[in-house]
Amino acid sequence: MAPVAGGGELQPQLRAGPGVDRLVRRHRPDRARPRHRRLSLPSARRGEVSHRPARAAEPVPHAVVDGALHDDQPLDPGPTHHQGVVSAKRPVRRATPLRKPVAGTPAWVMPVAVVAGIAVLIAAFWVIHWYTTPLPPKPLSQDTTTVVVSMMTGLPASEFDAVGQGTANNLIKPVSGTKLLGSTGKPEVFYLGAEYCPFCAAERWPLIIALSRFGTFTGLQTTTSSSTDVYPNTMTFTFRKAQYTSQYIDFRAVETTDRDQNPLQTPSTSEQKLVSQYNIAGSIPFVDFANQYVFTGATYSPDTITGMSWQAVAGTLQQPDSTQAKAIIGSANLITAAVCKITGDQPATVCASATIQNLEKTLK
Repeated sequence: MAPVAGGGELQPQLRAGPGVDRLVRRHRPDRARPRHRRLSLPSARRGEVSHRPARAAEPVPHAVVDGALHDDQPLDPGPTHHQGVVSAKRPVRRATPLRKPVAGTPAWVMPVAVVAGIAVLIAAFWVIHWYTTPLPPKPLSQDTTTVVVSMMTGLPASEFDAVGQGTANNLIKPVSGTKLLGSTGKPEVFYLGAEYCPFCAAERWPLIIALSRFGTFTGLQTTTSSSTDVYPNTMTFTFRKAQYTSQYIDFRAVETTDRDQNPLQTPSTSEQKLVSQYNIAGSIPFVDFANQYVFTGATYSPDTITGMSWQAVAGTLQQPDSTQAKAIIGSANLITAAVCKITGDQPATVCASATIQNLEKTLK
């Protein structure tokens, strides 16, 4: 023991005191438990709470888990025990600015390119079409037309008998209905066609020849079928300004359009009704024999006369063995037989021939 001032010694005094559990052991005094020394701090006044000034965060470099060194970032005060962990605020990373997108092809380029390509193709088509389409021949003068008509309608009866049906296709079919009468009260032959139509062009030749055996045409004009349709520029005639007179039949013709398909004539309501009744497909040419017989289409192919002039075609009709005569005169004989059926075989000079009588039997 250390000496105490005054020459005395400090005697240890053992007093029984409470143990850990606040009980005094009998026969064994409780040993004083060692206590940690604490730094002496100035006592605070009663009722006051001591505040330590906050320690300023120092910008020191430190490493975090990701291994990166971050300068000038304040340390997080964190817990006082510092259990081997230095905590720091994770820096807010600024988003890397995206690269400015490279301007692509505008959306309108593709549609415009497609339209331009189509326009070029259309233009090329029309240029080729323009240079490859044959030009139509000029119509004949009225005097020349009259000569040609006279050649084809002045054929002798012997030639009709020699050809018979020829190579013509019999398209004439019987129908039932109220007998169609014309403006003069006679059985009417009704024709519906168009000038552009090559099949109409072909069929006008035999129709004019056959009807001329029962009456007379005036005002016929020459024309050609369309330059852009099949069998282009087929030589023919038009009924648009023609007149027909007969003591046996009436003839009514409607040419709906010209060769360029511009409107010309329109069938009447009653005519349109019979067309709808007997020509459901709406084909042309359409010929109605007093609502007793009808046919649609051409009775021979237009290529029989394609490329031939009006004079050349009329000339071949003088030769019964020619291809054109067999087709055109053969068709005219079939039409003649149908007309004879609706006139009661009048006139006899036409209808009483053996050729026509035989063809009438085919019209069932």
